[in-house]
Amino acid sequence: MWISVSLFVLTLSAQVWSNVCPCAREELCQPIRSQPAFEVFVFDVGKKAWKFYDWTKVTTVAAFGQYDAELMCYAHSKGARLVLKGDVPLPDIVDPVNRTAWVQAKVQLAKSQFMDGINIDVEQAVETGSPEYYALTALVKETTESFHTEIPGSQVSFDVAWSPKCIDKRCYDYLAIADSCDLLFVMSYDEQSQIWEDCIAMANAPFNQTLTGWNMYNSKSAIQRGSM
Repeated sequence: MWISVSLFVLTLSAQVWSNVCPCAREELCQPIRSQPAFEVFVFDVGKKAWKFYDWTKVTTVAAFGQYDAELMCYAHSKGARLVLKGDVPLPDIVDPVNRTAWVQAKVQLAKSQFMDGINIDVEQAVETGSPEYYALTALVKETTESFHTEIPGSQVSFDVAWSPKCIDKRCYDYLAIADSCDLLFVMSYDEQSQIWEDCIAMANAPFNQTLTGWNMYNSKSAIQRGSM
């Protein structure tokens, strides 16, 4: 237990930035607090591709690549959020002490880099009713509470498969997770992962299949059936 906590602290220490605002204007280091009626997410994987985004539409950028202070400043100048990527081996956060250490490390990292929240992207197989099943829900809830407290207006999102029906054995408590964060991001792509028979060329994300999964997430009863 103590080794895991120490690793979280060391990771944070290695990544912490100075609290000096890197932007040309100090106000650009303030967190974005606006709540758009419609979210347009971008998952940025590094380098300078962000210079070609349509910033008239982008509302949130999830930084999956190396942190770029220039991107943060520019996103804020356009009223868009820049959020961390959150990923952790679920057995590591079954212990509440480790879980809190992970959450606090992410909060402090986001604050030190003038970011606006976190996108939790675990995508790990979980059995219903397992310790990891409950730990994941607790992680989302604690992350949301901590970010909202430490960074007012911040956003916590959670990535889910195209359907709540235990896709790739991701049997999460989707209803509780949805209630515990600001929004779910439905990954309506690569929908052909569960092919048990002959692999036949077909659409990556068939329209009717995508719509069915999306409708299930909008139905509480369907989510409850899908996660069992």
